[in-house]
Order: sequence, then C-alpha cells, then structure tokens
Amino acid sequence: MEKEQSNTAVTPMFHFVRTLEPSAACLLAGVFFLPLFLPAAVFCLMASGAFWLGRMIWTGEIRLHRTPLDGWIAAFAVLAAVSVSQSAHAAAGWYNYICLVGLYLLTYILVAQTVRTRSDAVRIVTVLLASAAVVCLWGLLQYQAGIDVTAERWIDGEQFPGLKTRVFSTLGNPNVLAAFLIMVVGLTTGWILDAHPRRYRLFLFGLLGLAVACVLLTYSRGAWLTLGVMALVTAVAWKH
Repeated sequence: MEKEQSNTAVTPMFHFVRTLEPSAACLLAGVFFLPLFLPAAVFCLMASGAFWLGRMIWTGEIRLHRTPLDGWIAAFAVLAAVSVSQSAHAAAGWYNYICLVGLYLLTYILVAQTVRTRSDAVRIVTVLLASAAVVCLWGLLQYQAGIDVTAERWIDGEQFPGLKTRVFSTLGNPNVLAAFLIMVVGLTTGWILDAHPRRYRLFLFGLLGLAVACVLLTYSRGAWLTLGVMALVTAVAWKH
C-alpha cells in the first residue's frame, strides 16, 4: 500500500516529463528554445523529427494525421516561394526560405503529428509561455539598463531623434519581438478567460503584464494597434 501511494504521489513536474515520448520531449524543448536560442531549437526539433520517423519505421505504422490547417499552411509555403522567386536577391532569399519556412513547416508537422489530446496542447502552450516569460524579463532588463540602439537600422533617428532605446530581448529586432509577444498576449488572455485555478491565473496575469509592457517598450506602432484591437475583442468576449 505504501509503495502504491508513493508511486501515485508523483510531483507534477516529474509526471509531466515521465509521460512524454522522446519525440514529444524534443518537440517541447524545441518550442522552449525557439525564441531564446535558435540553434538549440533547430537541434531539438530535428531530433524530434528523427524520433518520430524512427518510431514509424520501427513499428511499421506509417500514419500522417491531417488537420484543417494543412491547406492554409501549404498555401503559405507556396506564396512565400513565389515571393522569393521574384526577389532581386534570390540566392539569399532561397537560403532564408529554406531555413525559416522550413523551420516553420517542420514545427507545424511535428505539432500536428504529436499533439493528440488537450493535455498535449496544454503542455506545448505551457512551455511556450514559460519561454515567453524569460524573453519578457530579458527585454525589461534591457530597458532598465538603457541599452543604446541608435546605430541600428530599425531606428529612424531623423523622425524620432529622442528615441534611444527599443527593447528587442533575445530576438534581435523589436518588431520581431513585438510580433512574438502579440501571440503570447493572445494565448495568455485566452487562458485567463478559461477556467483555471487561482494560482495559475496569478501567473497568467503576471505574464500578461510583462508581455504588454514589453510590447509597449518595443515602440512598434503596428503592435500597439494590434494590442488595442485585441483589448476590444477581449472586452466583448468577456461581456458575453
């Protein structure tokens, strides 16, 4: 009886890791590192793909699960390829296409083939939000340190002579950071509107505050406008 109780009294984190397959574990690691350290993310995602393919070959079960987004993702990849083919710098464009769009497609395929239950989806979103918290904290530390970015290409010194600091955190560009955090704001807001225990809501509200503050400090006006639209939609959703 004591042994059975000790087995069931597993800490949530140990249970979180113990129930994962190698492919899913590598996928989660890749998702965590995506906004933090791209080489590590690429390694983990490729490892996840290798485990996934190896499992299918080993078991002899070749099954590809389709999703309603398959057509949209394929259209995105085709349009991106057409855009690159019309570029004046085609060589650099195809290199970026293979690296970036290839990474997007690999991530999508792995998620589509790995996520089967709500619990699987919750794991991925939880890991992504944990990574986003690190990104936000690093961005706020940049602002606190007063990092000077006036020499960067994404600073218009003539139009905004007083703008000396735009946070970019681990993503290298404030506009890219803002785009990532807009997604984080949407995910976090959705989870807040959902039913969760109090301790989770406190974390989510804290992360939401960090993400919004970081978006504001990117001085990305398109992201500011998007935040306003999201706030309006959220208010309507909350009311209904």
